[in-house]
Amino acid sequence: MTYHQDLVNDADVDVVAITVKVPYHLELATAALDAGKAVYCEWPLGNGLIEAETLAALAKKKGVLAVAGLQARSAPSVAYVRDLIKQVPRRSSRALGHHDCAPKVLHDRGDGRNQAYERG
Repeated sequence: MTYHQDLVNDADVDVVAITVKVPYHLELATAALDAGKAVYCEWPLGNGLIEAETLAALAKKKGVLAVAGLQARSAPSVAYVRDLIKQVPRRSSRALGHHDCAPKVLHDRGDGRNQAYERG
């Protein structure tokens, strides 16, 4: 048995936070979900759409919460980029909005104006 299997099988553990490199997300999240644990997984949830859909389906089947998030949202470098995006004039901000760091994304509406919308 590996260390992560001991962790997810521990009755005192309710939530498993996965903050390792993406290639390990599927194995670790699957083990946690199979054990009935809620999962917080560092973004992205999986290495591609198939892995993400697999994990989402498993969470639904097991009836547990699985959330993908970005722990660096409040990091100084992320805040700096977010502030830079806010400073760009609307007429020249085509295709801005890096979803890793901005709570809002700018979308080019095709009419020379951009529309900000909440990520989610």
